[in-house]
Amino acid sequence: MDVLFIYSGKGGVGKSTFAVNLAYSLPGLRVGLFDADFEGPSIPTMVSGVEEEPMVAEGLGIHPGTYAGICISSSGLIENNGLSRSLSGKYLEGALDQLLIKARWDVDLLIVDMPPGTSEIHHQLLRLLQGRCLLITTPQTVSFADTQKGIDLIRRMEVPLLGIVENMSQFQCECCGHSTAIFSGDTHGMLAVPNGLQVLDTFPIIPEISAKGNEGIPFVLANPEHPVSTRMAGLGRQLVILLTQKFNTWSVH
Repeated sequence: MDVLFIYSGKGGVGKSTFAVNLAYSLPGLRVGLFDADFEGPSIPTMVSGVEEEPMVAEGLGIHPGTYAGICISSSGLIENNGLSRSLSGKYLEGALDQLLIKARWDVDLLIVDMPPGTSEIHHQLLRLLQGRCLLITTPQTVSFADTQKGIDLIRRMEVPLLGIVENMSQFQCECCGHSTAIFSGDTHGMLAVPNGLQVLDTFPIIPEISAKGNEGIPFVLANPEHPVSTRMAGLGRQLVILLTQKFNTWSVH
């Protein structure tokens, strides 16, 4: 099983929305999705409108829920959930053990939607799982600063970085198709180049992406022929290739 961490040091960059839509853009692969944000799990809301088989307890672990063919584990799927709060130490270890390590993942690729920041859960996840990391950022200086902290953590933990995806690169009008840059940061020059990384793709802000997330239907399922969905599928194919390659985790110091 390959593992792909979806990560950004900054919150509010659309990371979970990206992770969900990527999971549904990988035909031919059995895909799992782990929601590692215990304080604010959002993935259950984003898939609440699709056909499901609920997550259930199984022995000391769980059997992930199945949502339109994707296996999902999240603390937000637990009824009367008392886990959606800050966890640390043995409590965090226990939650990860039950919801992640002892979960019955029968998948080819596990996507881990990591919370923002550089806290204890990030260290535990990166130690527990051998995987590779994809960074998500918006093109703004405040996001670059937090994402840089994340890059430094990932490299200290010797986890290979596949590259950067620039989200919310521009606002695209649904009526006329005109695009307007909302943020003025240079992701390539200010973040990618200094760290020896590539910007693998860029994605615009489209109101319907958020609207579909609120309805619980991933955008790429609702609009499979949309240019954004086509672009996401292309990125998915690129990531599958990158996951099979060998990387030097310390190519840039």
